[in-house]
Amino acid sequence: FWRDQMASLPEAKVPEASGADELAYPDMRVVTIDRSLSDQLKAFAQREGVALKFVLLGAHMKALSALLQSDDVVSGVVLNGRLERAGGEEHIGMFLNSLPFRLNLAGHSWHSLVHACMEHERTLYPHRRMPLSNLQELLERRDLFEVAFNYVHFSQAWSKDEGQALSLLKREGSAISSLSFLMTFMLNPQTSQVEGFFQFPGGVGWEPYADALVDSYQEVLTSIVSTDSTAEIGQMNLVSVTESSRINTWEGDDDNGF
Repeated sequence: FWRDQMASLPEAKVPEASGADELAYPDMRVVTIDRSLSDQLKAFAQREGVALKFVLLGAHMKALSALLQSDDVVSGVVLNGRLERAGGEEHIGMFLNSLPFRLNLAGHSWHSLVHACMEHERTLYPHRRMPLSNLQELLERRDLFEVAFNYVHFSQAWSKDEGQALSLLKREGSAISSLSFLMTFMLNPQTSQVEGFFQFPGGVGWEPYADALVDSYQEVLTSIVSTDSTAEIGQMNLVSVTESSRINTWEGDDDNGF
């Protein structure tokens, strides 16, 4: 299964950043999603008959596609491997696993993309408990993905102190420390509002890239609710000229950028 999924995997790496400190605690940017946009995204999911997670996952894949200028996109996706039986939710432990999620976005509309995300996760689900390290060994490749998507819908262990919720997100993200970048969306159970947090390596070198990608997420999310959902999305140039120039400066002589 996994050999077929990852056959002819493209090289699509984020740029190297000078000044980044691999030992620094991960930094974070907030993706601004106001009440109106949050409500529209939830309404879109309801109209499409899909969970909100797949609308946000579609947005994530499109943002990566636009920034990497590639239709063939691979992102990590954090999946829950908790036992599916009565009382399973009460077991304490780390049941999360990060695995590659690959889609070709060519020709998709927002309608077809969110449904493709849902169907592809269903395909992956029976294989979700394979440890990432085993998969890397099987495929003889460690760089399966550098950016990952996580969707959190708190149902337990929620404190009224939202600062504690952010701390929980940071701890969960740091548990996936082998990743360079982690995009977490969550549905705040107190406000019922969609929130987004982009985590990236500490150090000043990554900040322009993080800022550009956060802007891209906001533009993609707005596009979902403001365009014809059945029209082909097409190419989206989501990086401003200023941010493009910053990103290009990271490529240097090695051509390791987009």
